[in-house]
Amino acid sequence: MKLKVVFLGLFLSFAQNVLSQTHIVNYYAFRSDYTCLLVEDSTIWAGSIDGLVCWDRASDRYRRYTPADGLPSLRVYCITRDRTGRLWVGTDRGLAWFDGHRWRKMPEISGSVELLSVDLDNNLWMLMSGSHSLW
Repeated sequence: MKLKVVFLGLFLSFAQNVLSQTHIVNYYAFRSDYTCLLVEDSTIWAGSIDGLVCWDRASDRYRRYTPADGLPSLRVYCITRDRTGRLWVGTDRGLAWFDGHRWRKMPEISGSVELLSVDLDNNLWMLMSGSHSLW
């Protein structure tokens, strides 16, 4: 377990340094407290305690998402994309998905969502404080 934690820390440190070189994500994540990354073809999603930043590397444009955009909270703990292409984030105040313009909260999930995973059948699994759930 300790090796996994060290590896994750090294990976996040490396990813943070790569992103810092572009000055995009650090512009919004002032304390550099990154909690998760999702790297796709030309897009990087970076979650932090200051919200979520999406950087389109092809156009070199970025956008910060906050509760004003529908996120349940500024504290983003995890992010994943399901097999239909829907983007999900877990925060300290619940779960939300992105419709391409706004984040849509899942009112049934109001606790702290700390880990998300999608299985081969496109089931979304969540680790919440003290429990796990299948959505």
